[in-house]
Amino acid sequence: MTSCRTQITVRHGLSGQINRIKTRLDQISENQKEYKIDYSPSGIWTSSTTALAPWDGLKKVVGREQDAKTVRELLLHEEHREKMFISMLGESGIGKRTLTMQICKDLMRNFEVFVWYNMPPDSSMEDLLEEVYKRAYKRIHKHNETPQDNGIDIVDK
Repeated sequence: MTSCRTQITVRHGLSGQINRIKTRLDQISENQKEYKIDYSPSGIWTSSTTALAPWDGLKKVVGREQDAKTVRELLLHEEHREKMFISMLGESGIGKRTLTMQICKDLMRNFEVFVWYNMPPDSSMEDLLEEVYKRAYKRIHKHNETPQDNGIDIVDK
C-alpha cells in the first residue's frame, strides 16, 4: 500500500512538472506568433575551442565569407521586408562581434535605423524589445551624429 501511495505521489509531481513545461511551451509559441519570430535552422554557426580577441579594425573578415553572405541575404531579402531580429550565438571568441561589425559596416546604408544590442544571458524578450525600442527611438530622434558614431548603436552590458 505504501509503494502505491509513493507512486501516486511521484506521478502527481511529475504530472505537475509536465503541465508547467507545456504551459511554458505554449507561452513561447504565443510569443513567437505575436513577435513574428521565425525559426530557420541553420548550420552556419559553429563553436570553437580557440578563444581570440575581437579584431574590430580588420578590413576583411577571413574564413567567414559564407556566414556573412548568409546574414546579408537574410537582411536584404526583398520578400522579407518586415522588421526583424537576428541573433548571433556561439561560444566566446569565435568571431561573432567581428562578423557582425563587418556586416554592419557593409549594410547600414541600406537601413533607416540599425540597432545592435548585446543581450545578457538572463534577459527576457521584454528586455530585448524595450532596449531595442529605446535605441531605435534615440536613433530616429538624434539630430547630430558624431563622425566616430557611424550610425551604429553599440552598447555592451
